[in-house]
Parts: sequence; structure tokens; C-alpha cells
Amino acid sequence: MKPLIVGSLPITDISDLRRAPSDECDLTELRLDYLKELNTGILEGLVAIKDKIILTVRDKKEGGVQSIDREIKTGFLKSAMEMGFLIDVEIEFLRENRIDYTGMIVSRHFLEEGPDYGTLEDIARIYSRKARFVKMVTPASMVSHRNLIKLLGKYDNLAVMETGGDPMSRILYSILGSRLIYCYITQPTAQGQLTCNEVKEFFEIIQK
Repeated sequence: MKPLIVGSLPITDISDLRRAPSDECDLTELRLDYLKELNTGILEGLVAIKDKIILTVRDKKEGGVQSIDREIKTGFLKSAMEMGFLIDVEIEFLRENRIDYTGMIVSRHFLEEGPDYGTLEDIARIYSRKARFVKMVTPASMVSHRNLIKLLGKYDNLAVMETGGDPMSRILYSILGSRLIYCYITQPTAQGQLTCNEVKEFFEIIQK
């Protein structure tokens, strides 16, 4: 199954929203944690394209840019879901705040130390039942390779990737069953991202 190509777009100013959605990808991820101020007012202007975008307000400890107040973030995400947007929300945030993640993207970014297989499988087992996709990111290592590949053989709604490794590993995981592959439109928002055009061209080649 071909993965959905997700183009990550940093939103540093409201004017950046004009770039969405991008025709370089299947879904455009709006990284709203790049904004200094997060306001629910921007949602009205995005309703017409809500089926083509993902709204992400990444926590700083999981790779986010700005420190967003918890109450503001919770209110924003709840409003977005009520309006029918697809959001990406961290598992740690879910544990601290009452948010219904049914049909949403649930994510966990291990940026410093790779978790053991049991930790990763617990995440997949618990959250894959209700989430549309469960996204897990680990530091690159042979142990991570084995763990992530093993998980892809057991669950069908995972999106897995590594940071700090060969960018082509993202292609590999997608071929093996990762449901989402993240790339960049204007600038990388994570280590190891290819451009969306590179990813798109690669899948066009292998599908011939």
C-alpha cells in the first residue's frame, strides 16, 4: 500500500498559511508551533481545505519550536476537532489533558534515547485501536531498525521513522508498511526529511 505523503510546512506567520495545501503531497502538515501566538481564529480560514491538511502544535520537548501555553493548546485542539480538522497530538499531552483522539494522529517522539521494543509495542497496542494513525519517531540505530520493522509487521496503522539516520530509511519503512512518510516543502522540520518532490518521484518510479 502506497503511504500518504505528508509535506510539513512551518508556519512562522499567518501569511505562510497561503502555501497550504501543497500539490507536492497528499496532506500538508501545518506546524503551528512555529507561531509565537496561537489563536483559534485561524481555523475559520482553513475550513475549506481541512480535508487536505494536518494541524500540529508540537510540544517543545518533542521537537516543537515555541513554548505554547497548555490551556491555549488544549482549547485550540478541541476547537479544531469540533470543526472536523485532522490533528496530530502527542501521547504525553493526551495523558495530561482530556482530548478524544478518535480518528486523529497520535504521536510519540523519542529524540534522545531509543526506547525498548516493549515500550513501542505498548504505544501501538493502546492507541492504534482509536487513532487513525499512531506515529513513532526514534533515534537511528540497528536496534530501532529491528524494533520498528517488527512493529510494522503487527499493526496496520503505524507511521514510523528515525531521526539522525539515512533519509532513505523513511522510504524503506514506507515500503514495509509505514502509512505516512513526512517530507518538507520549504525547509526541513525534522532531521532526515527528504523534499516532497523527491519522495513523490521515488514512488512514481517504483510503481511503474
